[in-house]
Amino acid sequence: MVKLAASGRLDTREASATREAYLVKREASESGTRYVSRSTLQASRTTNEEGGLFEPSLSGWHPRLLSVVIRVWEKRYGILQPIRGENRYRNYSDEDIALLCYLKEQTDKGHSIGEMVAKGRDALLEHVRSTLRTEPHFESPFDRLLDELVQLLDPLDQVLFERKLGGAVAIIPFEEALLNILLPLQERVGQLWHDGRASIAIEHYVTKQVQQKLFTAMNQLPIRPDAPQIIVACPTGETHEIGAQTVAYYCSVRGCRVYYLGTNVPVPALADLCRQVTPKLVLISVNAGLADEIAEPWFLQLERDVAAHWPVAIGGSGRSKVMAWVGAAPIDRLPDLSALNRRLLLLFSGHYSTADK
Repeated sequence: MVKLAASGRLDTREASATREAYLVKREASESGTRYVSRSTLQASRTTNEEGGLFEPSLSGWHPRLLSVVIRVWEKRYGILQPIRGENRYRNYSDEDIALLCYLKEQTDKGHSIGEMVAKGRDALLEHVRSTLRTEPHFESPFDRLLDELVQLLDPLDQVLFERKLGGAVAIIPFEEALLNILLPLQERVGQLWHDGRASIAIEHYVTKQVQQKLFTAMNQLPIRPDAPQIIVACPTGETHEIGAQTVAYYCSVRGCRVYYLGTNVPVPALADLCRQVTPKLVLISVNAGLADEIAEPWFLQLERDVAAHWPVAIGGSGRSKVMAWVGAAPIDRLPDLSALNRRLLLLFSGHYSTADK
């Protein structure tokens, strides 16, 4: 049994264990070790076409490569696609980092860099993803915490569950907690409900716990009046919003002004807000379970009344189905957080270069 302090926080040993889990992952990242958590493996399996709502992709690859090698490979072979940020530093996506890892490994084995890059970026990335999918599972240092949290749900011990969850989230950076604790916990409980091993009430309870922490974190972020404005919404009939809320936080913490509209947003209301705020980007999150007879007319109206006038991007497990319906207006498809991050870098680059003129 885990001992809890009277303050409601985890006791020293429990807090140290959670903090150690975070430090283990960070140390692996800084040392170049290929750390692959369960959530990373699951995300990488599902980011090809019908993945979850803006899943993290290849988030465990962070090698320490010499900057001079990176610059040479970038300039000579054009295989990397960095984007310059506001500070003029090069920003490399997770895909670029994954490619650097893979190319470094292959050249260490004796393959020439010219031989590797001749295959093309897309072919190399597909090989990286397939390799990641077939690698053996490594236990995440957060798995024990997630197991204990799930155990406290059957039977439900609200006091211990909320103390343990709140204490664990409080002692590591929130984005780490979101990707390694909150979203995996919600996914586990959702799977338990799907398998008939947890009630819908428990699934809703855990979902609301995750949502509360997301909104609390978002409310603590400063609002920059000159930041690019983004609208995040879900279509009419969509009831799943954890993915959309994650995206709203992700954009907010990177300096955007986010208008989060939640679920069941009619297109006329969305278009009216767009006319008022002139967003730099409208992000729509859609689940694969949304009925076609509801989703198709909504997205066709979105294409006509919104995407024809403002930039729109779609993410979520239903994105591929939606993209088959629309085509007249330019709409981006965002399969994961890496794609979203690249889109935001482009948005910031254009926003501030225009503002400076």
